[in-house]
Amino acid sequence: MPHTLPIIIHPGFGKTATTTLQNNLFINHPEIECIGRPQGGDAIQFRDNLLRNMDHYDEKKQKEFLQTVMQNSDRRAIVFSDEVFAARIYENQSLANRIKALFPKAKIVFTIRNQYTIIPSYYSNHGRILKKAPRPYRGKQVGFSEWFEYCKTNHTNSYLDFIRYRPIIKIFENLYGRNSIEIFLFEEIVNKNSDFSKKFSDLLGVNTELTLELLKGKKSNPRKSEKMVRYQHFREKFMPGFSFSSFIPGGTRLREDFQNFLNRGKGCSPSITQEHKNFIHQLYKEDNRVLAQDYDLDLKKWGYPL
Repeated sequence: MPHTLPIIIHPGFGKTATTTLQNNLFINHPEIECIGRPQGGDAIQFRDNLLRNMDHYDEKKQKEFLQTVMQNSDRRAIVFSDEVFAARIYENQSLANRIKALFPKAKIVFTIRNQYTIIPSYYSNHGRILKKAPRPYRGKQVGFSEWFEYCKTNHTNSYLDFIRYRPIIKIFENLYGRNSIEIFLFEEIVNKNSDFSKKFSDLLGVNTELTLELLKGKKSNPRKSEKMVRYQHFREKFMPGFSFSSFIPGGTRLREDFQNFLNRGKGCSPSITQEHKNFIHQLYKEDNRVLAQDYDLDLKKWGYPL
């Protein structure tokens, strides 16, 4: 299917400012046609269909959607961003093959983050709460050390293996070629916003000043606050399943105000021991060195395991 607009595929990784880019830049820049998160309508069906198993995947319907977008868009670039893609591709490469079939000439953009900081960030928002567990344990919280030790023991099938980055990037290298892949660092998005805005805008061919304005001071999906984590642990231990708002007049409003109070303040910062750091260094140093060399990334400046 011929493409008349430059297309950027942004498959992840999660916790690398993906939500900030999606909610503030991709959806709001007047020169970007956003068909990924957080776009609604037919774009949701397009994303959902892409993730279906073989028996239910409708490639013809996918191409029809893209053709309509191409014909009707007056934007300068199309961005298809969803961090779920990297996680699914980690489990099954067939999704990457589908993306290649739909977007044969796309540019692939990855955002990555120092493993020393992404691990506690992921734990604070996701890892500390048990999800795939029997009912008595589902939703329970687990301490950082316990979670980390479990991931270490099963690291080839855990989050720790997923954020090696290079294996998933290599899949797209094999499909698109290294020259079609760009890697941006979370640390540069956060700390060198002007430089990132220019590089990213040049890649898309869109207005840099607008990109900078849309991202300035923005931060979406931050890690849970220390107060929120402590409160959730207290509720789980002493008042599981109890709803204050059901018994107090105006309880819904009070609950919202209380939630806002809990969400303010210092983010949850689990204690990482030297033993944890040693394991992180050994696990990621080789893949990070290769990425730094292949893509001219200054990972040393930002303290990545090397």
